[in-house]
Amino acid sequence: MEAYDYSGDKKYLDLAKKSLYALEIPIDEGGILIDEGDNKWWYEEYASPESTRSYVLNGHQFTLLSLHKYLGFDNDEKIQQLFDNGLIALKEAAPLYDNGYHSFYDRLENMASKYHRTHGILFYQLYELTNDEELLEVHQLFTNSSLVEGLDPTKTYDDLIPSTDYGEKFGGIGKQYPFVEVGRKCLAFFPIYKIVEGDTGMYVANWLLEAAEHEDEYIIFSHPYKFYHNTQPGWKSGMAQGRIAECFLGAYAYSADQKYLDFAKKSLYALAVPIDEGGILIDEGDNKWWYETYADQESQRSYVLNGHMLTLLSLNQYLQYDKDEFVQEMFANGLNALNEDALLYDKGFNETYSDRIGHFEQKFHDRNLVLFDKLYEITGDEKLMTIKGKFLN
Repeated sequence: MEAYDYSGDKKYLDLAKKSLYALEIPIDEGGILIDEGDNKWWYEEYASPESTRSYVLNGHQFTLLSLHKYLGFDNDEKIQQLFDNGLIALKEAAPLYDNGYHSFYDRLENMASKYHRTHGILFYQLYELTNDEELLEVHQLFTNSSLVEGLDPTKTYDDLIPSTDYGEKFGGIGKQYPFVEVGRKCLAFFPIYKIVEGDTGMYVANWLLEAAEHEDEYIIFSHPYKFYHNTQPGWKSGMAQGRIAECFLGAYAYSADQKYLDFAKKSLYALAVPIDEGGILIDEGDNKWWYETYADQESQRSYVLNGHMLTLLSLNQYLQYDKDEFVQEMFANGLNALNEDALLYDKGFNETYSDRIGHFEQKFHDRNLVLFDKLYEITGDEKLMTIKGKFLN
């Protein structure tokens, strides 16, 4: 699915479906399925016709998340049945794994504390996807009082904060913490297959909260060093605000703490602050809003194309959690600006400029094409495919 999302090549989506279809083959026929009857299907983590059935809990939960992720690309009826029947089996079997103060890893009564915590979080993620109150009840049963706080709050972990050493570049700024990279790498600590690394993500998210400038309606991040396009210390970035918002969404999904969802929204609300007021927005009129990647009151406006598109994807990611009207407006206005301005970047000969100052790099051209595909999948807006077609010709 990741390969399909990146390339747009349908063969990868077909292969993803075939991989999931294998889940309905019973173990005795060389497959994975334990059919418990009454539409209860369990997907075995260690499936062998000769071995004892272990019924690993987090393996089954992760498989359900994979099925649900596929359904975000294609509403295949068989995949939907695999998900539904697997969910029925999970809810029926969940109490078997609770031993009062921890949870069993499998039905052979093996136990490990890190999996206990993971079980509770995965139940909550499945609840968020399905709104099935039974899953929330199980989550509360498994987490008992609350989620573990994470890393030791009496210690500092500066090496966990993503940094870049620019050396003598930009006047010798040396080691810095570029917020777009901090947000992007923070988010990488939260994917479901790395959930045991979530403590690190929480630490980075909390570091970002301390680094932010807090206003009543928004939070904004100022870079204390010179950078590309002659930006001066204090410059802001729409792409960084979006990436950081996604980091906070990861923290919210991991911890179920509402404050992180609120801060994700506040990070995105900063996109509506004009550059001349210390923000990020270039208001082009007629409901066309451009989100500047290198926003500085004194420097030339660069209008970086992929930065604007990545910011739109961050706005859309927030809308998967909360249909906030102003975030919807920011997404719509940003899309209007993209559709109106995109052909300004067409260089001809299957090349695109990365900004409106005339910079070109092949890697950004290739990324731009992928981003147009992603935005088309989200919106169904045919203008995006027309623009992509012109970039290719």
